[in-house]
Amino acid sequence: MFVPTDAAIMDLRYAVDMNPYLIPYHITPKHHLLLSDLYHLKPLTLLPTLIPWKTILITSTLLSNYKIDNAIITQTDIYVSSRLVVHGINHILDFNPQRSSMPPLLRAGNVLGARISPAPALSPA
Repeated sequence: MFVPTDAAIMDLRYAVDMNPYLIPYHITPKHHLLLSDLYHLKPLTLLPTLIPWKTILITSTLLSNYKIDNAIITQTDIYVSSRLVVHGINHILDFNPQRSSMPPLLRAGNVLGARISPAPALSPA
């Protein structure tokens, strides 16, 4: 579970268009991800959420700047139990990114966690 800071939540209180899926979007089911587990994942790895058609993207795995959907993990392993790990993040995750929920391994031409190279430019005939 990824929990935004109090300030980020206070900003949300005044949003008139709060999406009911926002909270389930911050929870990864069937994953007991301690910080040490997160560090083993590569950038562009997709984590499933409680919303079957939405995923969280790991955008940076730098030790001092680990990011999911561009939110920095500011507090790690705040709460740990046999079924739940809670991490603090600096802002609410963007529920509206346009990306496939299909795992990277299954996408054409992509190796799990590897960056997708842009298509080569066509040379004039």
